[in-house]
Amino acid sequence: TQEAKQFLNRVDYLITDCQRDYKIAQNLGFKHKFLGVFPGNGGISIPLDAIVPISQRQTIMVKGYDDGVGQAIIVLKALANVDIKLLKDKQIVVYSADQVVIDYLKQSTVFNNLDVKIFKRGQFLSNSTLLSYMGNSLLHIASSTSDGMPNALLEAMGMGAFPIQSNPGHVTEEVITHHKNGFLIHNPLDIKDIEQLITEALNNQALLEHAKDINVKLIDKRCNRLHLQPKIQSLYTQIIK
Repeated sequence: TQEAKQFLNRVDYLITDCQRDYKIAQNLGFKHKFLGVFPGNGGISIPLDAIVPISQRQTIMVKGYDDGVGQAIIVLKALANVDIKLLKDKQIVVYSADQVVIDYLKQSTVFNNLDVKIFKRGQFLSNSTLLSYMGNSLLHIASSTSDGMPNALLEAMGMGAFPIQSNPGHVTEEVITHHKNGFLIHNPLDIKDIEQLITEALNNQALLEHAKDINVKLIDKRCNRLHLQPKIQSLYTQIIK
């Protein structure tokens, strides 16, 4: 905490990717110029033509981090408990998968009987390809015990996938209203709770369609790189002057 205070005392300008971090900085004594909240990747280039109607989507995406913070195996165990009737015609895409996640999937009877596609962590996957998968996905599920504002969450929402996302630091609630445009995982270690959220989402196409409309507009407004670029350039220009 002392190091953070000393650092912030030397910072003249601050940009954060969520309101929470700005509040933390204020609590740690930051008193200089706050430039605003912007996505950590500078925004998303949203390919609108890759956003498929909910009725045509058959994919469930899972973020594959399981490294002590990321909880992909918990998510996959929850998914494995979902009624097989809801999954048998779906493709499960697990991306950025750690080796322990790959091993779990290979040993799972349930997932060996489903259509599963794995992209290993560190394996090159172009952003356009990832966005295309998201634009074809019903759900995007990611859970961790510690997080800021995940870029992948914003991308998935922008592509119309229904987000089921952990909220350990009360950051994702800045973009997700529970039961309106996504589901918040209240306990990232609770398999049963995550299973119930997945089941509820897959059984409620009207909710998925409503959330898609909200999220595509929300992310286009807040995170579209084309809209943000001139704003960010203007901030840097002001600082230089």
